[in-house]
Amino acid sequence: MISEFTSGRVQRTRPTTSFTLYLLCLSLIFLGSSFMNMCTPKLELQNFGIKLMPSFVSPTIPSMGTNDSLKQIVLPSSVNGLNTSQTFLIRMTDLDSPNRMIGADSFVYPVIEPSYPPMVAKKLRLEAFLSAQDMSNYFESEVSHLQTVESGSLYITSGQEQVTGDLWIIMKKVNGSPLTKINPTEYEQILSGPKLACESFFNARYSDLVRAVLDLEKSSGLVHRDPSDSNTLWISLTEFSGLIDFGAMVLFGSEDWFRVLEEEFVDGQPVPKDISLEDWLMVVARRNWPLKSCVGN
Repeated sequence: MISEFTSGRVQRTRPTTSFTLYLLCLSLIFLGSSFMNMCTPKLELQNFGIKLMPSFVSPTIPSMGTNDSLKQIVLPSSVNGLNTSQTFLIRMTDLDSPNRMIGADSFVYPVIEPSYPPMVAKKLRLEAFLSAQDMSNYFESEVSHLQTVESGSLYITSGQEQVTGDLWIIMKKVNGSPLTKINPTEYEQILSGPKLACESFFNARYSDLVRAVLDLEKSSGLVHRDPSDSNTLWISLTEFSGLIDFGAMVLFGSEDWFRVLEEEFVDGQPVPKDISLEDWLMVVARRNWPLKSCVGN
């Protein structure tokens, strides 16, 4: 109620209808928000997904120098259902341990198993990525001592090679044995089955990836043999790889091949940022050799 003085006496007036409705609306809004807060589960930021975790995409490790200890990057316990404890670091001085990190000023990426949701598995299909700014010492060490977390998985890593620049090398751990540099003869035996087909390359299966690399050596200049070791295949980092698509969709491509996601439009059509790996490769294949021959098959 509202009171006011009129001619020395108190006159009591009733609030207007609009004012009553105003107070009622405020009360309902307050009660509604309180109710929603009680009923809505509290979601941690980490549970909203990878896109909100830029540190998950490219966390940087400080240069180790001669320090034997390495500070583990602190990540949320899970991102989009991925257990980030499977993100592993390998230290140059301890290559026998699958829980350390290689190199100085390096990036670390999660280990993704095929059993994870397809949406995530397509984006991070090769299981283990280690991209480094300076890994020249890595290739001077004994690569055969390096082991992956899971037997039989492909392991892709990069390093600096003094003559030819930044290069990718593909290695495989076979039947529980340590990783070795790729031997094409052995892989032809291991990867039994028909010759790589375009659709299997688009599916990005591990064995098909290796076979695709072997085919690329025959059909392009992107892959070459190590001058000092004919059993080692190298893929030029400047030609073949690069990290694009910031939202933790870690894919490897090149300025020539896999630049699609860096462009807003391809052939007049907008490129969706959540494009699948298969669709992405198909778009690339329409405009880049040698995948162009795959379209329509």
